[in-house]
Amino acid sequence: MKKYSGVALNVIVFVFLFIFLRIFSEYHFYCVEQNQLFQLTPIFIIDKLMQPGGLAMVLSGCLVQFFILPNVGAMITAALLTSLGALFWVILKRIDPRSHGILWACCLCNGILITGFKER
Repeated sequence: MKKYSGVALNVIVFVFLFIFLRIFSEYHFYCVEQNQLFQLTPIFIIDKLMQPGGLAMVLSGCLVQFFILPNVGAMITAALLTSLGALFWVILKRIDPRSHGILWACCLCNGILITGFKER
């Protein structure tokens, strides 16, 4: 049972994050999609890949084009954030298996503080 507790936690976080984003950010995803043009032509993709961070720009542009569909924007964002949190949890568990909960709490608090200062 303990083996699947991490998976269950990630599923619960995904579901709550999806519901939150679906309710409170529905129109934000439509606006983000409308402000970006992604062309699936070789010239456009090669041009983007030649820039620094080009692969990330191509992948994000490919994902953002699906934000026009009602639930897909919230689902993509919730999946990316949940997988990032799961990856972070695995890394912290490998660093120090005994106290990864404390490290997680400290990093979470720092992330909230940085996000709060960035918004203002």
